[in-house]
Amino acid sequence: MPALSPLAAGDHGGRKNLGTGSGHGHCRPIRREVPTSPPHTLSVLLRSHAPCDSSLGRRLDGTFEVRDLTTAFAQGSGMRRGVHAGDFVWHVGDITFTVFEGAGAPSPGTQVVTWGGSTGLILNRAASVLFPAPIGQVEVTLVHFSQPARVTAFDSGGNIVSTVTMTAPPGVTQTMTLNGPDIGKLEIECPQGETLLTRLCPAPAGTGHSTS
Repeated sequence: MPALSPLAAGDHGGRKNLGTGSGHGHCRPIRREVPTSPPHTLSVLLRSHAPCDSSLGRRLDGTFEVRDLTTAFAQGSGMRRGVHAGDFVWHVGDITFTVFEGAGAPSPGTQVVTWGGSTGLILNRAASVLFPAPIGQVEVTLVHFSQPARVTAFDSGGNIVSTVTMTAPPGVTQTMTLNGPDIGKLEIECPQGETLLTRLCPAPAGTGHSTS
């Protein structure tokens, strides 16, 4: 996998379909290579480790899974370095983030970037956030650089319980609160893409029920 130099060694581990990655250390930039064998799947656990990590590294605290992993090796040789790509699903705790392209297909890659001083997950044209259990309130912080995004909360039965559209101008972060008795999923629509999710803060069910 490509190196993530802001991460400190010891903050992440790997699991592949036929074995486990290796390597240990602390407070130094590292590159861990986890070999895979067909069918190609990969699961990597990332843990923030302040103060060693950069501000970007500290945000990578969760698990990502790559299915249908495809590797392009330099000069066509499996003994050389390669670039990996595949369907990418990001988990933070038990929360699952999925980002979609304009046609509704999952994005082949997901990125955490810094644009205009804001660091967050690129949402492309749409994204879904699935919670492991019903919640009563969630705060979502977004920043767009084109057109405002809209956030919709659904209960466990698939019914809409709250909808909020951004009002902040481009480049300005905005925190929106969605309330409902049984929120199980969020859908975020980004008409022109160019939107970052910078913060997500769920609260237990029963927290509050007025829509903001």
